[in-house]
Amino acid sequence: MRSALSTSLLALALIGASAWAADPPKAPAKKTPLLTKEQLAACLSMQKSVQAHADATFKEQSEVKDAKADLDRRTADLQAQKADIATRQAALKDQKDEAERRNNALKEEQTTIKTSDKAAVEAFNAKLKDNQAAVDAFNAKRDELQKLADDFNAKVGERDKLVDAFNTRNAAYNTDFDALQTERDAFAAKCGDRRYFEDDETAIKKGK
Repeated sequence: MRSALSTSLLALALIGASAWAADPPKAPAKKTPLLTKEQLAACLSMQKSVQAHADATFKEQSEVKDAKADLDRRTADLQAQKADIATRQAALKDQKDEAERRNNALKEEQTTIKTSDKAAVEAFNAKLKDNQAAVDAFNAKRDELQKLADDFNAKVGERDKLVDAFNTRNAAYNTDFDALQTERDAFAAKCGDRRYFEDDETAIKKGK
């Protein structure tokens, strides 16, 4: 005598499929076609294959999400660095304008100094020394800003490469997700709402 029909119809335990969370399995019909042992074996194999595909897809989904978060962090850091560079550039421009003003004033003053006036010459030379110190400080800040700009541009280039790689990976993920949905639909059409004998399932799992 055949054992009782399984009260649990074949289903997929696609854990993590948030896109399918709102799609609960329909209540089985009272009378659904019985699966032969061969059909049941095929359905169980298909179920295993789709589940493995789902596990891999949702693992990739998590990794793609992490990659996106990393890109977002990099972009935020770059935006902050860009703002800092802009602030430094504005301050450096003010210093440059001030340096040009001092140079013009010194040039004008130099034409009025009498070389015989030792005190005036010494005072003027002191101003030149102070001005040179200011120029050296300006050049140091300019070089520092250039290094920051070079570092920023290098990071932008690295980020852009990661964006290209992410877009390629995300497109592949979307294609794979669509393929998984197609496989799931095919499983539902072929094996969903189908009854089977439990002893057939037991025999199949034992390799008989």
